Amino acid sequence: LPPLRRSVIEAEEVDQALVDEYDAARRDIVKYLQAKGDVAKKTAEIVLGDQKIKLSTNDQKPGAVRLVCLTHLISILSRMKQSAAVRAAIQILAKHDRLVIFTWRVDTATWIFQTLANLARTNALSGKQVTVYGPVDGEMPRSHRRDLARFFAKSKSGIFVATRGSAGVAINDLVSASACLMVDLYWNTNILLQAESRIH
Repeated sequence: LPPLRRSVIEAEEVDQALVDEYDAARRDIVKYLQAKGDVAKKTAEIVLGDQKIKLSTNDQKPGAVRLVCLTHLISILSRMKQSAAVRAAIQILAKHDRLVIFTWRVDTATWIFQTLANLARTNALSGKQVTVYGPVDGEMPRSHRRDLARFFAKSKSGIFVATRGSAGVAINDLVSASACLMVDLYWNTNILLQAESRIH
């Protein structure tokens, strides 16, 4: 196998509005969620993205509420990295023909895919004719995920955008990539290593 090299890409030029939002959420997450309308003041209902979730008695235990709060904080951090991920992808494409981009959050994968696809339409990706595949997530049928990966593997220059959970384990065609960008890290390093090994 070729040598595996890892490097950290600093997310510079982060949107100050998102930094302020994260700081406000971190200081008082309940107040932040109530102000956004994501947690009702008197009922046990939380909105995650576009889904309303009514908390059962078990869900109202401190551990479950803490998980919901952490999910919101992680979502803000993920949005902070989106623009930096696109800039990094453009730089990586200058040296590599096929790039896989893994995210943890579906909305981050969708935003990155749409942004890169728009740039690809105007040939603004490293001066190459690049095809962007995705966004692959857990809702996409497995057969369609594999088809996209096959098209990606046969492309002259391509980007495959996916959540780690949907494509980081069982899609062998991703080995055709020569670089991988992990946008959101994960607490369980085995998940990251599996996704990395899929590419390597």
